[in-house]
Amino acid sequence: MIINKDVLKRPYISSTSKLVIHLKISIKQAKN
Repeated sequence: MIINKDVLKRPYISSTSKLVIHLKISIKQAKN
């Protein structure tokens, strides 16, 4: 159970972190 949950969480966390990084970069570009 624990291993399966980790496998399911990893792609979700990576995708959300990519969105956050993308938003931060776009905000920096907008300010500049």
